[in-house]
Amino acid sequence: MVNKRCAIGLNRIDCLGNRSGILTDHEIRQYELINPTQMSEKSLKSASYDLRLGDRHYLFSPDEDKWIPIFIGEEEEFKVANKQFPRFERRNNLVIQPFGAALIQLKETVDTITCVKKHAIFITGRFDLKLKIVSKGLVSQQATQVEPHSKSKLFCIVYNLGGSQVELNYNDPISTIEFHYLSCLTSCNLELRDELIKKIKLEHSSGKYNKPEGNNEQKTFCFDNGISDVRFFERNKGIGMGLPENGGISDLSRRIDSIEKEYDPKHTADHISQELKEEFQKKLDGMRNSFRTNITITIGIAGLIIGLLYNMLISAREDIEKQISDIDKQYCTIMEEREKVFEERVSSITKQYQQQVDNYEQLIGRKSSKIDTIHK
Repeated sequence: MVNKRCAIGLNRIDCLGNRSGILTDHEIRQYELINPTQMSEKSLKSASYDLRLGDRHYLFSPDEDKWIPIFIGEEEEFKVANKQFPRFERRNNLVIQPFGAALIQLKETVDTITCVKKHAIFITGRFDLKLKIVSKGLVSQQATQVEPHSKSKLFCIVYNLGGSQVELNYNDPISTIEFHYLSCLTSCNLELRDELIKKIKLEHSSGKYNKPEGNNEQKTFCFDNGISDVRFFERNKGIGMGLPENGGISDLSRRIDSIEKEYDPKHTADHISQELKEEFQKKLDGMRNSFRTNITITIGIAGLIIGLLYNMLISAREDIEKQISDIDKQYCTIMEEREKVFEERVSSITKQYQQQVDNYEQLIGRKSSKIDTIHK
């Protein structure tokens, strides 16, 4: 019979690393991967475990635009939980409205530390929503990997993409987790195993599961290697582990409703009618304002033109009066010159006539003298 050896040369019988693949129900129970006090045999499947809905959650309220801590578990546990702040609001179940969101805490504590301490085996896990939950219209967002060497509650943000509200009850199977063996080197090679444990511890002690720097109080809502309470996400915003600022797609839902209303036939007709009325009123007001403006401009221009015409008329009048004055002066000068010339001509004609009269009288006198001489 061939003596098979593992990757680093150990005999198969000595090598724990020969384990591989997905763990069975027997191994899940054997390695106490689910806290024994919380494990449900009904949830334990042949190669997986159905995680149930826990009692502590956050529900986003679109009306208040904030996350509300909700408790849906047993009354005694509620009293214990509310001794710490922030305090929960008591409800019978978790109701996620259409396009709403919730940060849910799963009931079971998943433990991958015990298997390392007791069996020197590193195991990791992956989980996601069950198909039954997805069929209701819910989708999830979470860190799907369960880290090796950790102890923690598991959480995921679920969004309701359906048109109806979804009710989730305490202890309902919500998510399925399956576990995997890590590489055989982590079991066979003690140096590598110790180095891996040291690295994981360093990651966990670097503030990942501690309160913000500067606060020396005892860690709240945490195990040594994981998260124990959903309120951790509200209390640790300072280290990048806070709740989302906007809860899901409720804002998108409101926008879609607004678009649907806008394109509703009746609303569209009323909207168009109102828009036309407003547009017509705007144009009418614009025309009135334009008319008033044009009238004001026209009156201003007319006043300016009248002023210019008045000034032109005054100037023309002055020019005409000056021209008339000049004509009067020229006329007077001409008339004076004509009178002078007329008087000179009259005087000259008078002189000539007088000369002729004088000459005629002389002639008559001579003739009279001759006649008298003749008579004599």
